Formats: sequence, structure tokens, C-alpha cells
Amino acid sequence: MGLSGDDWMKLIGGWESFPRPSAHRRNCHMESKHWIDPVVEEVRAAREAIFKEEGYDLARLHARLAESQKRHGKKLVIHKPLKKTIHTIAK
Repeated sequence: MGLSGDDWMKLIGGWESFPRPSAHRRNCHMESKHWIDPVVEEVRAAREAIFKEEGYDLARLHARLAESQKRHGKKLVIHKPLKKTIHTIAK
């Protein structure tokens, strides 16, 4: 006849006899405290303010950025050509 669950635990010394894992389980629901980067938060707030000023309209935002670039006299964002990779050649 087999041992019951309680008898088995008494025999092996309970869960305390098992080694603890070295890493927390992903679903342990422990409260994690994330570090908040103040520079990132400042950039996000500025982006949100600009987008709000343009009424969350991408066309108006694009026009604003194009005008700003024109006043600046140089391209503010320069896209370099992508290198050809196996993925782009296969398409």
C-alpha cells in the first residue's frame, strides 16, 4: 500500500528539504521596483507635449517637423541606406 501525501512529506522532511531555486519564478507576483530614468521621462513628456499641441495629428506633426528642419537649414534626421542582407535579398 502506498503512502499518503502527508506521510510522504513526513518521510522526506517536508518541502524544506528540497533546494530552493536560485532565481525567482516569473509568476511569483513579487513587487518589482523599476528604476525610472529622469532623462527618458523628460523626453517622453516633451514628445507628448509636442504631439498634444498638434492635436495628435500625424500630418500636422510632420509639417511642424519639416518646417523646423527648414528653419534649421540642415537635415535633422539622415537615414543611411540599409546594407543588403540575406533577408532583403530573399524578398
